[in-house]
Amino acid sequence: MARIISGNRTAEDIVRMHLQRLQEEAQKPKVPTAGAQPTIPPATVSSHALVFENITCVGADNKPFEHYDKLSVIADVVRGNGTYDYSTVQKHQPFTPYQGISFFEQRGKGLFLPSMALTCNLVVASYLNKNQPACEALLQQYKNNGPGQGYHAQNTVINWGAAQIIHYPGDSDFPNHGGNNNVNQSRPHTRFTFDGTGFSSTTLEDALKLPNFKAYIQNFTGLPDPSVLIDISAYFGKTARVWVSSSNETRAAWFGCNSYSLSLVGGDNLNYDNAGRGVRLGSP
Repeated sequence: MARIISGNRTAEDIVRMHLQRLQEEAQKPKVPTAGAQPTIPPATVSSHALVFENITCVGADNKPFEHYDKLSVIADVVRGNGTYDYSTVQKHQPFTPYQGISFFEQRGKGLFLPSMALTCNLVVASYLNKNQPACEALLQQYKNNGPGQGYHAQNTVINWGAAQIIHYPGDSDFPNHGGNNNVNQSRPHTRFTFDGTGFSSTTLEDALKLPNFKAYIQNFTGLPDPSVLIDISAYFGKTARVWVSSSNETRAAWFGCNSYSLSLVGGDNLNYDNAGRGVRLGSP
């Protein structure tokens, strides 16, 4: 007979209860941890898209503001005349930010242009999984997607007069070079205010030394530790730089490499155009 060690429970009862609790804990849905980087490798589901899991953008307050359990990323930027033609390498189709936002929304199937924060998290996820050829290929397009640089349009603008970062801006957030397509109606409009005291266009390393500049960069990139972009820039053979505006106008956000830097751009005119990449919820 088993020895009674606690009330009417035997040792076997206690071990069984412990194992049951462990099983119940394992079956509970996982809550995204603020700042956690993807730990599940992305899977190449077709020649045209990658799927990333557990992508979470967090702000300077360490609170998540954009999260996706599963997100498909189109493997190439839009090329040619607004088509994805993988049979030949064509010049990318240029978009202003508003044109890029509208283009993907109008194609349907849940496509949208990612925010600056989402793009930075996807680039980090690609870097962490660069041993997978498809991820390495995606990562390298932010260095050069064909024309000698890797600039990508972002679904983010910065209102320097109001000192606001706006992820997924609406029509009214474009004072010029916008439109009336009611963009981003199904996306969360996330706004972060910032203190621009002491801001200047500089290296990311130096910008992160200024506390209010670091907070701005965290809210801009959605990365709890934006210094990982310094590692990625070194992998590209570049220097990571932050570009800000010298005016109080609303400016466009761009991400990617030019000839000498991996650039976090927040000071370009809204009519500047370049490449665009779409993403969509779930699997292709």
